[in-house]
Amino acid sequence: MRMQQSILLVDDHALIREGVTSLLDSEQFTVVGEASDGDEAVKLHSELQPDITLMDLKMPNMSGLEASKEILAKNPNAKIVILSVELTESDLMRSVDLGVKGYLLKTSNSEALNQALHLVLAGESVFPSDALVRGMANRQQASEVGLTPREEEILRHIARGESNKGIARNLDVTEGTIKVHIKAILKKLDMNNRTQAAIYAYERGLV
Repeated sequence: MRMQQSILLVDDHALIREGVTSLLDSEQFTVVGEASDGDEAVKLHSELQPDITLMDLKMPNMSGLEASKEILAKNPNAKIVILSVELTESDLMRSVDLGVKGYLLKTSNSEALNQALHLVLAGESVFPSDALVRGMANRQQASEVGLTPREEEILRHIARGESNKGIARNLDVTEGTIKVHIKAILKKLDMNNRTQAAIYAYERGLV
């Protein structure tokens, strides 16, 4: 008899967790733990070391991406698949950047879910190909604008709504340095203010 692969299921809605469990091939997979938020997911992953973690994106206390970041920092080989009610380019590209292995919509049927899990276990990644291609193309456009890696980093902070003072503190530089960088960013993007720059970053999946 083939050994079942262990699943950690993370979602803040019990009905969703029950629904996902019912879609899993019971001969191949078994849910060894359930978490209702990111904090709990990080703790349970450390305790259970599951073969795959199915991670909801939007949750209280700690989001799925934040939890994934913490889990992967401790265990770079962890296999995490994001489950979301929607597909946004920014969430998709952040997932790719973090090193998660897949991104599935909650509208996926049983066949798609189980097939994706098998692919991930085999060392493959499972992402919506069309959206991923668009995301990579938009990133290439940002690169062609001529933003330096530091400027792209600051642009991401701007898009998250951080003040100059907050960005300076996070990057351990002076507020004056941040102002100089922002001026350069706006000039390269041919934009007048940071709100326009933030929208640009979101539309291109930079955050």
